[in-house]
Amino acid sequence: MPILANTILILAASAQALADPPTTEAGSDSSIQLSNSEFRLPPNSRWRDERITSAPKLSLSVDLGTEKNVRGSMSLLSRQLIEVEAISDKDLRLKFVQADTTSDIDFGNDRSRHTTTLPLDGRTVIAERGERGRWSAKLDGGRRPTGEESAALFALSYLWADSLYPDRKVAIGESWTCEAKDLRNLFGSEFKKPVGEFTFTLARTVEYEGQECVKITGRGKLRSQTKSLGSNAPGAEEKPLAAELDLSIEIYRSLELAIDLSVSMTGTLELSNAGDEDALSYKASSPVEFTRTLKRR
Repeated sequence: MPILANTILILAASAQALADPPTTEAGSDSSIQLSNSEFRLPPNSRWRDERITSAPKLSLSVDLGTEKNVRGSMSLLSRQLIEVEAISDKDLRLKFVQADTTSDIDFGNDRSRHTTTLPLDGRTVIAERGERGRWSAKLDGGRRPTGEESAALFALSYLWADSLYPDRKVAIGESWTCEAKDLRNLFGSEFKKPVGEFTFTLARTVEYEGQECVKITGRGKLRSQTKSLGSNAPGAEEKPLAAELDLSIEIYRSLELAIDLSVSMTGTLELSNAGDEDALSYKASSPVEFTRTLKRR
């Protein structure tokens, strides 16, 4: 993901500071520890974790390698609904109530809908928080996972990782940068080896969902690879696509629990395999939105 010019970042941070003035009193210490050295979901509490990815109108262009090109559109909706039970101060039971992706394809006379069930759909997982906030996960009941389930369980290592936050106190109005590879808890395992940089700003303290929180804003770009459109595009092969994301991010983080209650990312997504000489060339672009919410049941 390419890096925004410093001047734009400075102007954006200044504008945000005007829109979201700090709520702390003058002369008070406004520095806040954002990183969660301790995970603080209360034992025996129950939560609802919902994660949605939406690309409402991917514009597709497929080069068939002849004089004919095919154009069409696709909408994409991916949803994960997880019921979370805090068994102890470091163990969670995660029930994946729903985990699937639906795409609608329109190439004029060729219209179709595809729904793909994700590997942990319907599964119950036990997650344990280890040192440095890293999680390990296994299927409840001790069943040996399949290859796809193993990959999905490994992705949970970054379930609520907080590597986007500095390991120090941050003042209201202060900004910091993160590499895209350190934001796996935001992007999951969908994007492979992301490259880019994001700038975040601690905007203000605010009450959110009945809790004292901080509002954090961010902006940046990333370049990566993601799964192929595959059979969704006529004649296309199952090979990774180059992906570019340009995103604005808004986070509400609980100060008591040291966890993000809401994450919203909006921007644009561009996909292409034009650099692959052995495959048909196709491109796609769309507005995109990622949301994640955590609410107590």
